[in-house]
Amino acid sequence: QDPWVRVGPVSPARIANYPSIAWTGSEIGLAGGLYNTIDGMYLILETMSVETLGTGSADQIMQIEVGLRPSLAWSGGGFAMAWEYSQDPTWNEVRFAPWNESGPNPWPGAPVSAEDQWATDAKAVWNGSGYGIAWTDDATGEWAVRFARVDEAGGITGPYTVYSGAGTTSSLPSLAWDGSGYGTVWLELDEDLTRIAFARVAADGTPEGDAVPLTEFRAWQERPAIAWAGSAFAVVWDERVEVDGYLRIKLSLLTPAGSRVGSDVVLDEPGATSEEFWPSVAWGGCEIGVAWHSGGWHLDGDYGQMTFARVTAEVFGPGAPELVC
Repeated sequence: QDPWVRVGPVSPARIANYPSIAWTGSEIGLAGGLYNTIDGMYLILETMSVETLGTGSADQIMQIEVGLRPSLAWSGGGFAMAWEYSQDPTWNEVRFAPWNESGPNPWPGAPVSAEDQWATDAKAVWNGSGYGIAWTDDATGEWAVRFARVDEAGGITGPYTVYSGAGTTSSLPSLAWDGSGYGTVWLELDEDLTRIAFARVAADGTPEGDAVPLTEFRAWQERPAIAWAGSAFAVVWDERVEVDGYLRIKLSLLTPAGSRVGSDVVLDEPGATSEEFWPSVAWGGCEIGVAWHSGGWHLDGDYGQMTFARVTAEVFGPGAPELVC
């Protein structure tokens, strides 16, 4: 809703990027990366209430001195964050830390990825008694999807290899908890072609079954995201309709094991030729919410806009599970 809320102080020497949000039941938590020429790249966590959304009021409650690409989660009693940390151009590690208002600043956090490797794109979710974290790294010589489990006391189990495809590169994982295990999706690259894949991870963090390709290798499929929708996983991604064609958003429902149910939904206007990309998905209790960038690329001088859609079970057609409210 308007007016937009500007989070964090404004400075011409500051660049803000990679936001991540979490809902506490009464407030919105927002983590993001900030950069300036004095401090370099660091992270902040701010909270804002629904009542103050239109006022631009936000309270900064945490700052992490070195970090990039945060993933924020809420446990019911406090926030936790996974992020990327690097002070060396040859390696990048994923770190994690829980935080609550009565506790100390979590910096520097605990490393969850292997040492002296390049790890990136971390995602953290709460599972009711701890956290699951997914990311990709090249620890074994192939870019693979990894997973680690963190208990409430901060003990880390893992990392486990969820998927490593010979000769392919895995990236951009997304993670969701369904009440008994995790679903993760990621992008797999084979030369110039990509596909979206899914795998289930057991509650103890170990891979459960084989990876399931959700699409075939083709030109330009990117940015998969996953959410648990009460009785099925909702998965979104962007895809190019044809070579040199326009980008559109696809939405699918999956069983907990990764089988498609119902028909895929295309989220764009009939006959549209605009670029639709970088989707995000969430479950609202009765409907699936999808947000994405619609329009052009800012480097081309067209900044586009944000688009949001609410999707109910009926649009997936016969065979789709009931999305129980």
